[in-house]
Amino acid sequence: MGGIRKIFRRVLQLNDTPESIARGAVIGLVIAMIPPPFWFQSLVALGMAWILRANRLAAVMMTFVTNPLTFYIYLINYAVGLPILKFTVGWKAPSIAEVWKWFEAAESLWDYAQKIGKIGMDIFVPMTVGGLLTGTVLAVPLYIHMKRWVIERRLRRVALAEGDKGGNTEGGAE
Repeated sequence: MGGIRKIFRRVLQLNDTPESIARGAVIGLVIAMIPPPFWFQSLVALGMAWILRANRLAAVMMTFVTNPLTFYIYLINYAVGLPILKFTVGWKAPSIAEVWKWFEAAESLWDYAQKIGKIGMDIFVPMTVGGLLTGTVLAVPLYIHMKRWVIERRLRRVALAEGDKGGNTEGGAE
């Protein structure tokens, strides 16, 4: 999970307005929740950030936050999306237990990708619907917190810089 912290730290350090960075982070997270391949998520996030005038680097970087958890996120998204589709359009698809068995048997990322390709639309559509819903639910708190974290980080940096200008020497005698 150290990689996730590192990404967040880098996003907080970007040189842009807090609103633009927060918008970019939200775009990246929402796109990261849907199931296209990782490189495609980055391209979509980049395009969406450009259209919505958000920080493009924040959007692309945030698509990588979910990578260590992709397997679990996709299962959660499937579990969220399937009931919605069953209720609204009568969607028929394998149960979450069946999907779990298929993915659990994957021996590598390539094997995992092949399984998704074989399962096809029965899995992809519910994962996409669930991903859009979970991404949207996470978007509001992420925007609020990311904007606040960027502002707080900048205020800390200014306070530290002001303290250094005042001739404050740490550990010195008073």
